[in-house]
Amino acid sequence: MIPTLPHVTKPSLKGFRHDINALRAIAVVGVMLFHFSVWPFAGGYAGVDVFFVISGFLMTDIIVRRQAAGTFGVIAFWRDRARRIVPALATLVVVMMAVGLIWIDPLRYADMARSAVAPLLFYSNVEYWLAGGYFDTPQHSKWFLHTWSLSVEWQFYLFYPLAMWMLIRLTKSEGVRIGVYVGALLLSLAVCFWAATSGANFHPKIATGNFYLLPTRAWEMMLGGLVALAPAWLTVLRRSWLHWLGLALIAVCFIGFDAQTPWPSIWTLAPALGTAAVLLAADQGRWARSAPVAKLGLWSYSIYLWHWPLKVGLGYFGIADALWVATIAIAVSIMLGALSYIWIETPSRRWLTPPGLGRWAVGAAGLIALMATATAVVLTDGLSQRRGGDARYYADLRAAAADWDFACPPKRFFDAATPKCIRGGSGVTRVALVGDSHMQQWYGRYGQVQVERPEIHFLTAGGCPPIPNTSRQGLSMTCFNNVSEIWDALEKGDFDVVVVEAGWRFYAELEGGRLCFVKRGVCVSEGAAAYPAAFSAALEEFSERLVALRAKGARVVLVLDMPGAGLANPEELAFRRFYNRPLDGITSTDAFAPTEVLAQAGRRAGVEIVNPVDHVCAHGRCPAVTTQGQPLYRDTGHLRSSTMRTPAYNFLDPYVLGRGGAPKGATNAN
Repeated sequence: MIPTLPHVTKPSLKGFRHDINALRAIAVVGVMLFHFSVWPFAGGYAGVDVFFVISGFLMTDIIVRRQAAGTFGVIAFWRDRARRIVPALATLVVVMMAVGLIWIDPLRYADMARSAVAPLLFYSNVEYWLAGGYFDTPQHSKWFLHTWSLSVEWQFYLFYPLAMWMLIRLTKSEGVRIGVYVGALLLSLAVCFWAATSGANFHPKIATGNFYLLPTRAWEMMLGGLVALAPAWLTVLRRSWLHWLGLALIAVCFIGFDAQTPWPSIWTLAPALGTAAVLLAADQGRWARSAPVAKLGLWSYSIYLWHWPLKVGLGYFGIADALWVATIAIAVSIMLGALSYIWIETPSRRWLTPPGLGRWAVGAAGLIALMATATAVVLTDGLSQRRGGDARYYADLRAAAADWDFACPPKRFFDAATPKCIRGGSGVTRVALVGDSHMQQWYGRYGQVQVERPEIHFLTAGGCPPIPNTSRQGLSMTCFNNVSEIWDALEKGDFDVVVVEAGWRFYAELEGGRLCFVKRGVCVSEGAAAYPAAFSAALEEFSERLVALRAKGARVVLVLDMPGAGLANPEELAFRRFYNRPLDGITSTDAFAPTEVLAQAGRRAGVEIVNPVDHVCAHGRCPAVTTQGQPLYRDTGHLRSSTMRTPAYNFLDPYVLGRGGAPKGATNAN
């Protein structure tokens, strides 16, 4: 048993906290409005942060109260959390596996089953972190993506009571304990801020880890815990104005932030402090007691569980975001949440309350059986022979999605230099291949070249256009720093040939990889009206940099937009095969015009311009599948490495290889 915390005076407010229940309702509604794209709640994702602060408050309150009563035990604490969380979560997984068996194609059913185990073992945040990055599976196919936050909370539940116990054992001074607690909170906050602003400069996984992992999220739950530990004299702050100020701060976040806001970051303090203010005010107002708010709060956990798979399902069947769709989806989410609360959450808590291991053993056996079933689905490649399916065809589609050879290492920890990725020989000619992932796809053709010359340098940053003084919105200064290092390497290097390619159209479009523009060390976001002019201005400097490379004697080649896959990507092909839908009209795509502002920048710089459409398309159409029906692309925008080795994509060979020969692995198949 953990010793009692001496001198910790709990606020005198007892009984059911209607304000906390109301905060839960606000949080889950905000998350749903964001996920279902309801204007103007583009920052509704901050509802998860509201949940984190609430969780920290309640867990600390439970620990302190039980310690004061001499009844606290770590095992009992974990058991109570499992009783609260696991039954509804396991039910969700069971239902989704059953639904997937009937309605989901083998490719994505296998993905569903593969990701079903992680939530049950509470490591889904780690799984999505490891899988994260520029080529991560699109969100619409991550059926259990939302469980990352449950895993963060569960990991907090595992370590937090033990940390509290250690703190009590180390010192008897209440002041020292609070000081250490606040110090740990500030350390987590500092790591979060560092990861948001500079972490990706040391390793690209730090940026995604900042979002998914406990160390950079713990401060939010500890902030709630700090409110729970507040001394009695702070009850003077129990004022209605503090309550409404906190709610207003949360509302501003829901409306004022969007998906481009770096998260978590300094901006995350807003919803966290707003929630802390509401908890500290402890105002049990009439609005919080109203029936709709009370019910939404009680059902919030189950609503949260069910709303995301519903969102994914709508995307899977191609149902576009619209207000009427969102209205129905939110209503259905609430209904499913209510049913889950009534039929699963409440009965399971009672059923698992009696002491003893019998019923818990039954529950554990059920979880093991569920995970074994999911594993079997994965091993059978999503039960690919359902509906008379062709197992080989689905296996080929999965292989196509994984067909990516780029093997240059990311930047190492505490290594400020641009990572070296040099292939080919070490002879006369030095070639720099510059760009984002669209240049990285050429690694399939040139990454294993076996000639005495040239020496090929891949200077790339996935998801970042090679345009100076820009960055991607939502990524702080990450792209700016990476691209600055690339240009520094170009200026210091003595390259004979520089080839530049990126997904230009993606960055030029407002709804694509929208950029911010660095001015005096700050990346400034432009509105819809000003964005085209700002993008064109950035290309002016890009053009000047190309001119400077030419002045050094380099042969500079600008590659325009590569055609995309359209609907002929592996996921869509699997869906169409499963539902026996024809491939008419999707085996090739329209040859779109290149991004004109980019072409103008190239002409101003006097560089050689290559338009891939001229080489791989014919009569206004660009192939997306082979004559045997196999996809040429690994996703909607990137070609497979095996595709890049075919003769159709030899149009850069004269610039990259010169007379040195063809790349290793080149084939005549098309």
